[in-house]
Order: sequence, then structure tokens, then C-alpha cells
Amino acid sequence: MALPGFASERPYGLLEAAKIWYKGENKGEVEKSMARNLPAFSLIEIAIVLIIIGLVSGMALPMLKSMIDWQKTTTTTQNQEKILYALASYAVQNKILPYAGDPETQQGKQDRGRRRGIVPYADLGLPESAAKDGYHRWFTYVIDDHYATFPRISSGPVAQQPMSRLCERGHHANPLTIKGFPEAIALALISHGPQGRGAYPNHLGNPPQGEDEIQNAASDTEIVDRPFSQDPLNPFSHKVVWVTPKNLMAIYARAPCAPIESFIPQSGGMRYNPVDERVRPQGSAGSWGADGRR
Repeated sequence: MALPGFASERPYGLLEAAKIWYKGENKGEVEKSMARNLPAFSLIEIAIVLIIIGLVSGMALPMLKSMIDWQKTTTTTQNQEKILYALASYAVQNKILPYAGDPETQQGKQDRGRRRGIVPYADLGLPESAAKDGYHRWFTYVIDDHYATFPRISSGPVAQQPMSRLCERGHHANPLTIKGFPEAIALALISHGPQGRGAYPNHLGNPPQGEDEIQNAASDTEIVDRPFSQDPLNPFSHKVVWVTPKNLMAIYARAPCAPIESFIPQSGGMRYNPVDERVRPQGSAGSWGADGRR
């Protein structure tokens, strides 16, 4: 039944509908009128919205993943730099580098005689987080133990204080090398990549793939450093940072090794031999020239 003076299909205003509802008149007609005038989306509009959401998500998710990967890679690089500077500072103070830490105890203390393990972060004054890459896995620290032992003190009329082990000239047994690089290195830091293949402490439970990753997960004499590869026969996802003794001192310690002549004392006529690390009087049998030759 229509209200007096109104058509039955007339849409009621909110205030008018409230008055009618309050008085109890024509409730059914008011309800129908209000239902017809409620805002709503059509199926086509809903479909368009869903398509737009799908497109935006499809573009945003890869960008978000790329941002996360970039952040992890950046953290890895920054932590490797922190470790190198800490190692250089340690070398300046102690004239040697620390041995690797035990990956089982993970206490951050160097384990005397260990060439391969985790970074001895406690001995370097670093937090545990700095000894891990952006994927929260331990860096593998490989050290040439020649640079972790104290140098000999020269003897003779003018005894010379031991210089930094990293400034010594000449060759030594069992050097640490990078595959394909002619010069021996002092140390290497290995991040085992997004999958952590070969990383401590579960380096056997998550085995490396390909001969190069296998070598980096086991060797303490030769490390592989090459670009990232998804080659199914020989994949490589490790991020390796390494440094020669001279570069560690010159770049990170900012204390370049002095040339040979600077090792010659001003008195006593002593001359440093870069071959066997001794000092002998000039003019004596077996003395050396300025370039280290007999």
C-alpha cells in the first residue's frame, strides 16, 4: 500500500524512511525501497578489480624479491669488508693473522693450527652477526698459516725486531692460492650463496654442487673465485673475497710494507735479506746487494 501522496515505487529519503519506520507505517514498502537503493558492485566491476590486483601483484612481487636479494648481497659484501678491516687491524697490532675458528664450537676464538673454519670474530672484536653473510650463514675463513705464525727475530751484532709477517719477501711452503691467479694470497672469505651449499656447520648435510663449489667447501690450499653460474654441470653461487699480504697491509691496514732498503739499519752496516729473512753485515761472505741478490 502506497503512502498518501506518494507512488508505491517512490524511493524514500533516509530521514523520511526513519520517521515512517518509527511510526510503524508501510515498513515493507520502505524496506524494499531502501534495498533497491543500496550501493553495490556488479560482477563486471568486481572482475575488473580482481584483474587489476593480479597485474599489480605480478609486477610488485618480483620487484620485492629483487629488493630482498639485493639487501642480502649488500649485507654480505659489507660484512666481508668489516672482516678484512678487522683482520688488517689485528695484523698491525700482532704482526700476524689469526687462525680460523672452530665451526663446531662457534665461540669465535681462533683454533691454533686451523687453516680453515669460521671467522674468529671474538678475537677480532666483531659481533657474531658480522661473521655471517646476508643469508645468516657463517663465512668460511681460509688462512695461509704462514701468516699466522710469528716471524723469527734476526740475530747478529744489530738485532732487528720482527716485522709484520705479511711484509716478508720470498716464498714459503704450502701457500694459499686462488685458482688461475699467479700470486699467493693471505686469506679468503667465502659466502656460500643463497642456498648455502657447503657452508658451516652443516656443510655435509647441504653439499656443494659442481667441482668448483666442492673445492671451496673442502680445500685449504686453493680457492676458486669465478662469476655466478647456473650451469647444471658446474654451478657456482659462492661470493669469494680474497687478498694478498701486500694489499691487506696497503689497502685495509693503510700501512704499506716498506721497500727493502728501509729495513737497513743506519748503524752497524746490517742488510736485510728478503730470501731467508735474515740480516747480515755488509761486505761479509754471503752478504747481499740492495736488490737481495748475492
